Amino acid sequence: MLSEIDEDDLLSLYFAGRGGWDSDTGEHYCYSYNAQADDPETYWVISSIFDDIEENFNGSKALLLADCCYSGGSIDEVKRGDRDISYACVTSFV
Repeated sequence: MLSEIDEDDLLSLYFAGRGGWDSDTGEHYCYSYNAQADDPETYWVISSIFDDIEENFNGSKALLLADCCYSGGSIDEVKRGDRDISYACVTSFV
């Protein structure tokens, strides 16, 4: 779907659910109600969200909204590197 968005469009992504942080890897993640607590493969790693947007989105602006524990990880991720897309993040929890 990301590749079908026009260049002048704004991407809005909203996630509400659960979130976590792995102190060993430093990764923040989101997960839905049916994710397996002992299976990280069922989590949505926040850095992968940004990687997917950077690789597949044709636009130049993205608004990410997250309502879950550790959602502030998306702000940390924006600060990590040089990005081609302008991001705004609104989070409920740091």
